[in-house]
Amino acid sequence: MKFHLIADTHCKTAPDHEDNQNLALALQDMKAICPKASAFAIAGDAMQDGYGREFANLYSMLDQHNPLDQPDVGTFICLGNHEVRGGYYVPGNQWIPNTEQEGSLPTPYYKTAYNLYMEYNRKYMSDTQGKICFDHWIDGYHFIAMNPDNGLKDMAYFSPGQLEWLEEKLAEDASDDKPIFVISHWPLRDTYYNSNMMEGFGHQDAKVKEIFAKYPQVVYFTGHLHTRFARLEIQSRPFGTMVNTPCFQSSLSGYVVQVEENRISLKARNYIEKTWLPEHDFEIQWPSLPVLVAKAKKAPPCEKLIGAIAEAEEIMTMHYENNWVKDAPRPELFYNLPDTKQRIERLRKVFLDYQGVK
Repeated sequence: MKFHLIADTHCKTAPDHEDNQNLALALQDMKAICPKASAFAIAGDAMQDGYGREFANLYSMLDQHNPLDQPDVGTFICLGNHEVRGGYYVPGNQWIPNTEQEGSLPTPYYKTAYNLYMEYNRKYMSDTQGKICFDHWIDGYHFIAMNPDNGLKDMAYFSPGQLEWLEEKLAEDASDDKPIFVISHWPLRDTYYNSNMMEGFGHQDAKVKEIFAKYPQVVYFTGHLHTRFARLEIQSRPFGTMVNTPCFQSSLSGYVVQVEENRISLKARNYIEKTWLPEHDFEIQWPSLPVLVAKAKKAPPCEKLIGAIAEAEEIMTMHYENNWVKDAPRPELFYNLPDTKQRIERLRKVFLDYQGVK
């Protein structure tokens, strides 16, 4: 099973704007290189300001160039902070600081963004009974799209109702043999070296981690940080596998994701130059380290297993000290170090051997 993943396209109101033209060309390239793809996702900030004209432009492009044969059950357009806060100069609008009115619905522009999204995106959603989040099962894999319930300036806000829905959906036919793909805009705090910029995920960060930790087979796709390929990393955390996506607007790139029984491959591509970027590819070996650690904790204890669990937890809880301090030197990326990758694979082998998996 293959699917396309991009983020931060920032479509504009003018149909012929370069950002819009680039997305149209990228959609056509996706269809050309992978005509049988099963899903397509934009992990938030698909539009610059969430204006009605931007929605019309984006969904018109999708009507013309959606790379999927069956787009109604495989297209995941997620909202980011840009759409739900609205443009700064909208009459009567005022960006709400991240710490104010978090749970007071709606903030000035949110209801407009909500109505536009529910109108244009309805064709790609199941019957959500008014909820802005949705999910689909595709080729035996569960895809879950999380969208914000309010329009703060930079952070996310997910209502208690959506978090309850998320937990119910994660439990639906869950198997640790298969990843669950969750798509949203915001990385969780204290993950990437820059994940706490603009005050990070939001005040539901701990709750979302608590929910994900019950399902360590979660693979969480995000955008928001506009990180260059050279600064990206795939992270193993106690609450799943974290995947941040490069900003399409500036990089003109994204991933073709291939899902197999024992691995998930992320193939980097520049869609405008029509070139693969193998130096920026990633592979997630399956079962992932978070899945294997969760299983090991339920097994009868032995000295070798206890030591392996402790080492794995040390790796999975690593964080960057300067996260996010303005003008601080950029750290060496821990999860991209050859030593870290070797340790993860060694530990995976220990857990797999213990479980009798070849």
